[in-house]
Amino acid sequence: MKKNIPIYIALLLLLGINIFVIIKLVNYKNEMNELKDQIKELKTKAELNNYKDSSTKESDNNNESDSINFTQIMPSEISSLSQNETIVIMIGRSDCGWCQKFAPVLQNAEKKYNFKARYIDLYSLLDSTTWALKNETEYNVLMSLNTTEAYKNFMIENFGSTPLTIIVKQNTIVSAIAGYTDETNLNKTLEQNGFKK
Repeated sequence: MKKNIPIYIALLLLLGINIFVIIKLVNYKNEMNELKDQIKELKTKAELNNYKDSSTKESDNNNESDSINFTQIMPSEISSLSQNETIVIMIGRSDCGWCQKFAPVLQNAEKKYNFKARYIDLYSLLDSTTWALKNETEYNVLMSLNTTEAYKNFMIENFGSTPLTIIVKQNTIVSAIAGYTDETNLNKTLEQNGFKK
């Protein structure tokens, strides 16, 4: 029995070393996954900044101050505008790269489906530096729009995200898209809500 003690000690040491190596490998794998996520996020931000920079350069070359060129409205105008027609409203910010990227997609849809998109500048409701509410009346009008069941909590859950595209008919949000979307998805949403080429 005493002869086997060194063997048992050696086996315990090997087992301990194996456990240590496995723990280190798992930690290393988790750290690598976190780094990959951080790299992916940085690449996305860099692509967005590159897009924003290039669209800013194009705007500068065209002597335009802003590439979001839709008719700007306030939420209090939605009720009267949506009584006799279905309207498309983009809620955005001039400093939002995704808004800049989405604007041409929406402009193409305007031409294709023959409608006039409206625009609500988020900064007309919120302070651009602190994001504090600066126009409570208009904010309350926007947040109190009627919705179909499918979009019951949409504005509460997505307010502040930009771009935010809402389709309104008779003062009721009948469809909406949070964030950037491509032309195919936008066209599909428009067609589902009665827009025709």
